[in-house]
Amino acid sequence: MSESFDLEPGAVLTRGERAARWGGGTQRGIEPSTRTPNVFLYADPAEAGKFGYVDGWAPDGDVFLYTGEGSEGDQQLAQGNVSVLEHRRQGRALRLFVAVSGKQRGGKLHRYVGEFEVDRDIPFTREDAPDALGAIRSALVFRLRPAGSVEHRESDASHVDTAMIGPRAELVGVERAVAVESDRKATPGGKARRREAELTEQYRAWLEAQGHEVKQWKLHLPGQVAALRTDLFDVTAGEIYEAKGSIARESIRMAIGQLLDYRRHVPVPGAVLAVLLPARPSDDLVDLVTSAGMSCVYRQDAGSFARVGPATVS
Repeated sequence: MSESFDLEPGAVLTRGERAARWGGGTQRGIEPSTRTPNVFLYADPAEAGKFGYVDGWAPDGDVFLYTGEGSEGDQQLAQGNVSVLEHRRQGRALRLFVAVSGKQRGGKLHRYVGEFEVDRDIPFTREDAPDALGAIRSALVFRLRPAGSVEHRESDASHVDTAMIGPRAELVGVERAVAVESDRKATPGGKARRREAELTEQYRAWLEAQGHEVKQWKLHLPGQVAALRTDLFDVTAGEIYEAKGSIARESIRMAIGQLLDYRRHVPVPGAVLAVLLPARPSDDLVDLVTSAGMSCVYRQDAGSFARVGPATVS
């Protein structure tokens, strides 16, 4: 779209070098230029994981998934995100770069991937992802399609599936969570996710020791990039579990809502629901869970688990 832009896909340069030639800032992920009709997009795999970003080529290889800007709270269609969504109307080209070095004197090096445009049918999806404070928020994920010659590397692949046209559920093996943060460095949200992962793994092992088959449901939903996964599914008992690393009311209320959402999509008629907790909560919260028709399962001091069944309706 801009004849003055002569950079070839695969070329490597710093943000400063790009700004000197074609304008745009040097600090943000989305940098519209006031000098040339371009919007410069920067993806950084090393930083993306901190915020749950999914940046990269979707498995079909035709779409590059790019997370919008905004590190805290729900991402909004404002500022840089609007410049991406409306780039055609504004007569701007979307030019994508991927970081290929860490911080260094003169600035990080970025590889130019090529020119893109937002997908005309599904320009973006909304995905749940942790923000900079570890809280779950709604993030914008733009679906970018090549608008010319681009460099396509396997190393730039995203770890999530592309948006589905229709719903699909598949029973899969339990995905082991890998904890890489120390307690000192981890965000509050990161610590909570690690506690949930440890609790889930302990309960999975406990169920399997009793001869139960344990899996997960992987749920692909219309218009959503990232698949939902139930924490556990006890195949033997037909029971869906949502684990929480805290017995606080907020966590338990969230678990109840998540289980109701899962049951809408899991193809198991009459699936049983259970909230898995690291300790027994207050009697009022146990009643909250069981009055919703769910079991409250909690870890005991000896490492075993106890269950309070759902309330019966007379």
